[in-house]
Amino acid sequence: MNTRQKCPDYPGSNIYPIKEDIEAMVNTAWVLSIRCLWPSTRFSVKDCSDANKFIRGFIINETDPYKAYMEYCQRVLLAERQLIYDPCYKINPVPVEWFNSSNRNGFIQSLEWFQKLKQIRIKRPLYKQAMKTFCEAILDIVEVPTIDNFNYWLTWFKEKDAPVYLIHFILFTIYYQKNYLPFSYLNSYCLLFIIYK
Repeated sequence: MNTRQKCPDYPGSNIYPIKEDIEAMVNTAWVLSIRCLWPSTRFSVKDCSDANKFIRGFIINETDPYKAYMEYCQRVLLAERQLIYDPCYKINPVPVEWFNSSNRNGFIQSLEWFQKLKQIRIKRPLYKQAMKTFCEAILDIVEVPTIDNFNYWLTWFKEKDAPVYLIHFILFTIYYQKNYLPFSYLNSYCLLFIIYK
């Protein structure tokens, strides 16, 4: 992954992603948010811009932007899980409202779930490892959208017996390719994989 580059001149950290890496993290995080929380919603340009602004701020305002990206994505996955299993949990249809810090059912609530996850990982470091790896995999496929890379991650999720994240990975890749890379052999390959495997 090319998002972590040494740069001793950067205050507070020896890691500083270049601008393109920040954009890859922001785009990946936003696409994950759409896929998990608002899969059937079409957003206006303003909604997308506002959401990207929030995500970019969340990522770049941390000492380690990559770590912030990983936290953001895991919090979205935890919110999706809550949405699936808790009928009382509702997601605001407007992303800016979900990101609003005064919205107790929004992004701020996912911090509590993430803190619990981190506490469990202190005793059991591999707890929900597939979730963490999924966040790395989607950033990697955005940065290096090749069939070899796609196959690498498919194999990883299969070998780790993580079917939920395998399916998430395939669907994320198709959505990203379709909406951000209009013509891509990888998109066709993903569809063929679903049909024939």
